[in-house]
Amino acid sequence: MRALLRDRYPVADQIATLQVPTTIVNGSGDSIVPPAQSRTVAEAAAQLYRLVEVPGADHNDPVLVDGDAVVRAVVDVADRLAT
Repeated sequence: MRALLRDRYPVADQIATLQVPTTIVNGSGDSIVPPAQSRTVAEAAAQLYRLVEVPGADHNDPVLVDGDAVVRAVVDVADRLAT
């Protein structure tokens, strides 16, 4: 775990440069990436389309991969890009 703590992941800086509609998905119970950090990333997004916070979901919960809220968010942004 110590090696991970030394690594830096400048996601907020990187997402600020993306010029595409961006959806951020996080779990409100994430024990790895605090929800506040995910909200900070969302605020930094150059073209935030939507922030989806799945209530109670932890970092590796299956609901963050194929749960209803995530599936709807993907379909929603895909529909937007198709029009």
